Amino acid sequence: MDTQRTTTSPPPDVGCGARPFLISRRTVAALGTGLAVLSLLAVAGTWGDGWVPLDVVCGTLAVATGVEVLRALGRADQDRRLIVSAFVLAVLAALSPAGTPASTMTTAVVARAARLRDAVPVAAAGVLGHAVQGAWRGGGLGYGWWLLTDVGVHAALLGWGAYGRARSELVASLRARVRAAEADRDRRAEEVRREERLRIARDMHDTLAHRLSLVATAAGALAYRPDAPPERLAQAAAVVRDGTSQALVELRQVVAVMRDPDDDVVGFATLDDLLAQVRQAGSVVDVVTTGDVDDLPRATRNTALRTVQESLTNARRHAPGSPVHLEIAVSEEDVRVVATNPVTPGMTSGGTVGDDPGMDLGTAPVLAPAGVAHPGVGLIGLRERVAALGGSLDAGAAHGAWTVRVTLPLQAEVGAGA
Repeated sequence: MDTQRTTTSPPPDVGCGARPFLISRRTVAALGTGLAVLSLLAVAGTWGDGWVPLDVVCGTLAVATGVEVLRALGRADQDRRLIVSAFVLAVLAALSPAGTPASTMTTAVVARAARLRDAVPVAAAGVLGHAVQGAWRGGGLGYGWWLLTDVGVHAALLGWGAYGRARSELVASLRARVRAAEADRDRRAEEVRREERLRIARDMHDTLAHRLSLVATAAGALAYRPDAPPERLAQAAAVVRDGTSQALVELRQVVAVMRDPDDDVVGFATLDDLLAQVRQAGSVVDVVTTGDVDDLPRATRNTALRTVQESLTNARRHAPGSPVHLEIAVSEEDVRVVATNPVTPGMTSGGTVGDDPGMDLGTAPVLAPAGVAHPGVGLIGLRERVAALGGSLDAGAAHGAWTVRVTLPLQAEVGAGA
């Protein structure tokens, strides 16, 4: 809506950050037309009193001044214009009933747009002007009732304006507090993120840089002295292997801290796509399915596919060439995923041969080749996703096989793990 602004100067001070009282050009035109009609009716009502020329002149001046009052809203010198116009209209109202509509409207506008200390004198001037009008022109009432009505109307207008102004200032103050609170919240959140980034950068520099520099030194020695004795070459290779393994562990710790728990977008559309990728890489997978995984709710489907993906990845990493048996069952109550692969000789679980039937993912790490840091983050993240859906995950080695069992209830809230 187009508002009346005719100057680039800042709006007058309205206190407490409240917005200035503005009206549109259409409203100005409508109110001006209404003032003209009311003034004509006032002239017509006193047609036989012999004061028609005076009433016409006063009515014309009152309408013009009233329109100027409306156009003054939002100007830099708004208060001065309003007060001067209000006193002019009070004089016109004292001379003729044709000035009453514009004078009364101006009292309401000043009470709403100006400060109370400016509105009270304007209201008093309006009361005085109409008191004079009633004294020499009469108003169809006894003079006492005329004065009582005069005072009551102007007091009501003054109270309405003060209420509207106070309410506007309160709303503006609350909005300012909300904006300040939001800005402070965003600032604090940004400080936390910045401190966390600095901490991660320091940790990466203090740990990874040291590890990788040792790896680079050992690798450079291998490249510089390819004819070194075998024991020296083996020693340098061991440094490279141990350094990269430890660096990988520390990097995954950083990734675990930075990982967004809501970031669970799978890299494939269906179970068939996932199995096709795995088989194309050379893995042997035997699948038995009951029901359609792809028709499940998004959160449950993604977690089930993540379970299959993580199980196949671990089998390929820790038991390369071994077949994987998958059982996926979809019922009305839940989804069950079971992945089993043989445990090959030489596999360890944190340095212990992985044939302990009582080993569990919650207390024992994933089986990993000897000398290679175990990943951990993948299955830990999978356990978190399953728990978020109200499901359960069990994993462990028994009778020469590693088995992962995941149960997901179908009553889980959709999107909790998506």
